Amino acid sequence: MPSSTRLDKETEALLKKAAECSGETKSHLVRESIREYCARIVATKQRTPWRYTSLSNRSGERSR
Repeated sequence: MPSSTRLDKETEALLKKAAECSGETKSHLVRESIREYCARIVATKQRTPWRYTSLSNRSGERSR
């Protein structure tokens, strides 16, 4: 699905340099970066104590 994002000049320059150094396209680097960053956020949120409390309450157990 196409998407459009505006980057400041410094981020654009860094992205361009990274693409040149890696031999990858800027689009590939953006996709991979977003995937890795978002996966890290989701994994962190899934390990929080409130998540376990919420899940145990749904199964009928009382949290202590």
